[in-house]
Amino acid sequence: MRILFIANRFHPAFGGVEVLTREYSKELVKRGHQVTVFTTDFVDTQGNERFSDAKSDFEGVKVHRFKGIRLIKDPLTLAPGMFVELFKQRKSYDVAMIYTYGYATTWMSSLMKMFGLIRLPFLGLPNYAPNYNFPSWLVSFYDKTLGKIFVKETDVIVIHTRMYEDFFIDMGQEKEALPTLLPIVLPIPYVETDHLLSTRQKYSIPETKKLILCFGRVVEYKGIQFLIKAFAQLLADTPERSRELHLVVAGGGAYQGPLEKLVEELKIINNVTFTGRVSEQDKNSLYRMSDLFCLLSYSGESFGITYVEAMSAGLAILGSNKGAVPFVVKDRFNGYLVDPFNHEIVVQKLKTILIESNLELFKKNNLTDFDKYSPKVVVDLLEKYLNLAVESAKGS
Repeated sequence: MRILFIANRFHPAFGGVEVLTREYSKELVKRGHQVTVFTTDFVDTQGNERFSDAKSDFEGVKVHRFKGIRLIKDPLTLAPGMFVELFKQRKSYDVAMIYTYGYATTWMSSLMKMFGLIRLPFLGLPNYAPNYNFPSWLVSFYDKTLGKIFVKETDVIVIHTRMYEDFFIDMGQEKEALPTLLPIVLPIPYVETDHLLSTRQKYSIPETKKLILCFGRVVEYKGIQFLIKAFAQLLADTPERSRELHLVVAGGGAYQGPLEKLVEELKIINNVTFTGRVSEQDKNSLYRMSDLFCLLSYSGESFGITYVEAMSAGLAILGSNKGAVPFVVKDRFNGYLVDPFNHEIVVQKLKTILIESNLELFKKNNLTDFDKYSPKVVVDLLEKYLNLAVESAKGS
């Protein structure tokens, strides 16, 4: 099957969606499909960096990057050349996978199909989550206009968790026509002691009894500022434990500067390490040397791959009760889910996990069955939905 994947950013751009598109694409190629990706040249959500290669090959996936134009902020981005090329190559593919709800990659493709400029079957992977970065009236206006067009023109919509179900039913989809598709998540592998030690030395992470890891794009909505403030409060409340606890913030992003300033203001610089972007091998080491994974996103989490990775490494979890995270993390079983805006509760749960007796219990209870995230299980379903999109398009 000749598959076109349309996404706002693609590997090696950093982020959860980028991981999803990477894994889906390369696994489909392994099954013998021809996969082409149309994407922008943006490296990150800020648009400060761009890829220089317009065309490249990633493990058999043909990647075409088009010059992006950012209007105000993510996801208000355009890549006009992408849609010109889409029109030119409209007969070169059997089906298109459209990723992500809210981006021009979604609504521009849908508009082209609505006006008859393309007739490709669409498999929509909206990766939807409530967005609090824009005024509610603007989000509502989009849902009622361009969002409706996406839903109408897409032959099959696949959701990652049932969190999205009510939203797309309200948008006109039938419940039975909303199948779920989990991401491909590979368990964090065992890491040799020598590499654990070299990773510690590389990032100057001190030897402590308990290490907290926060991993992901360093942007404001990830709620890292809430974690830092709560961590500072925990250290102030338990000064005798200050040499036992350390926080590592791993990942790149424009918000790192303000967070580093916050750490200095709170006078906890000796207890916090910022690594910036890390390699895959260093990421694995950071997971394996840590005890608690914490990410307090308050907007935009449509699944939470890093939580699953942390579970596979045997970490306890402190997560946000917003977005799709409660569909991934089991509250009070392998960690706690908290309101990221409730400072006192975040401090209390950090204390409960790290200083009281729940840490080892949560680690023991953590997720061990990863079959449902395996490439075979996920891609079997993905192929089924791609074929369904093609058949649905024929019947419409």
